[in-house]
Amino acid sequence: ACAAKDISNAGILGTLSIMMENSGKGAVVDLAAIPAPPAIEWLDWLVCFQSFSFILAVAPAGTGEVLSLFRERNLTAAIVGKVTREPRVILTDGQAARSLFDWEREKITGIRFAE
Repeated sequence: ACAAKDISNAGILGTLSIMMENSGKGAVVDLAAIPAPPAIEWLDWLVCFQSFSFILAVAPAGTGEVLSLFRERNLTAAIVGKVTREPRVILTDGQAARSLFDWEREKITGIRFAE
């Protein structure tokens, strides 16, 4: 992994957004690709504090190996999007896209690391 963060009180999308903000990057997130347990409402899953889950940023060439490591241990893992150079977090459902955060106008933590 190039970067990783535990899912905090901000939930899946908030934690991913904090990770992108801190790195000065953006992301396109495919909402349909985010796995959720069947007993939990999907929107509740997106915003809940999962003290046992992580978001990893992995180079495209390494995704197969990382997914295999998780699956060999019966842990759920999925590719849910891609990191971009654009300073925004974009959510998509495969048909429409919407900006969640734009780092040129917004901040969560205000912490930004230069490359």
